[in-house]
Formats: sequence, C-alpha cells, structure tokens
Amino acid sequence: MTFYIDAWLDCPQPYVQVKNKLNSKVVADFSSDELTRAIEQGDICLCDFFDASLETQVELVKSLLLLRCCVDLGKKYCADLFTPPTSYH
Repeated sequence: MTFYIDAWLDCPQPYVQVKNKLNSKVVADFSSDELTRAIEQGDICLCDFFDASLETQVELVKSLLLLRCCVDLGKKYCADLFTPPTSYH
C-alpha cells in the first residue's frame, strides 16, 4: 500500500491524515469537526482504525480519500451555488 494513516483520535482535537509512504506528504487531512461529522453520518467507522488487518486498512484509506474528495467537491459546489454572478445579461 502506498499510503498510511496517521491518526490521533483520543485527544481534545482529534485528527486523521492520509500520508504518502514514499515522501510522508499529506494527501488527505481531516479536522476535528470534519471527523465528528463523518462519524455521526456513518462515513467513518471508528472500529476500522483499530483493525490491523491489511484489507481493512486498505479499505479505510480508500474511504478516507473518497470522503476527502466528496467533502471538497461539496464545498466547491455550495460555494459556486451561492456566489453571485459578476454581471447580469
């Protein structure tokens, strides 16, 4: 697997990062608020973070990357919806 998960969940400001194994670059980052929302909506299951099996970790990385894309697209889509046009023709 090319990615690994760096997570600290049992602290006042939990975080999750997906990092590239080759250069340690962060490719997906989740703040405390984003994590809470994803857990409450069922997008992330906390038990997956504690399962050491390779299959579970691969699926978790896939889910986190997909979730990051969805959240970012949602933000862009909502911003585009509420940005007033520059001119009216």
